[in-house]
Amino acid sequence: MSNLKATPGPWVIGAIESGRVAIDGPNGEEITGYIDLDDAHLILAAPELYAALEELCRYADDSNDCQYGTLSTRLVKDIARAALAKARGEIND
Repeated sequence: MSNLKATPGPWVIGAIESGRVAIDGPNGEEITGYIDLDDAHLILAAPELYAALEELCRYADDSNDCQYGTLSTRLVKDIARAALAKARGEIND
């Protein structure tokens, strides 16, 4: 996640109570309190969403990549689509 000072991943759903979940960091430490599952999916997707946006910005500077749809821009689109699917709860890893 470049120069962000965020809790390192991977982040996972930890404790579940009354239909709400907590997010844990890689060492099992809780990084959120109890939140709704839809919010949890979005939080879990945050590192991938950030990385996808970083890549999109990087490639946006290269008009040839953006104009002609090279492999690199297709790969970035796939990364972005996967991150969005995770944010919607369609992918849980």
